[in-house]
Amino acid sequence: QGTLENNSLSKLIRSGCMLSTTTITSHLFKRMKTQFDSMYLKRAFVHWYTREGLEVDEIIEAREELANLQACYLELGGEHSSDS
Repeated sequence: QGTLENNSLSKLIRSGCMLSTTTITSHLFKRMKTQFDSMYLKRAFVHWYTREGLEVDEIIEAREELANLQACYLELGGEHSSDS
C-alpha cells in the first residue's frame, strides 16, 4: 500500500467541473420547500430545533430564504413560476 504522496497519480494536475442548469436547481429547491412545508405543517422535528435554541421565527425565515433562493434561480433560468 502506498500513500498519496508516493502514488503516481498524485503528480497529475487535477481539476473539477460541475455542469448544472438553473432549471434543475430550482426544481430541487421547490422539492425541498414542499418537503419542508409538509413537515412543518405536522410540526415534525420542530421541538428538536427549539430545544437547541432555535426560535420558530427563524425556521419560518429559513423557509422564506429558500423561496427567495428558488426565485433567483428561476429568474436566472428565464422561467416564471407562480408558487413560492
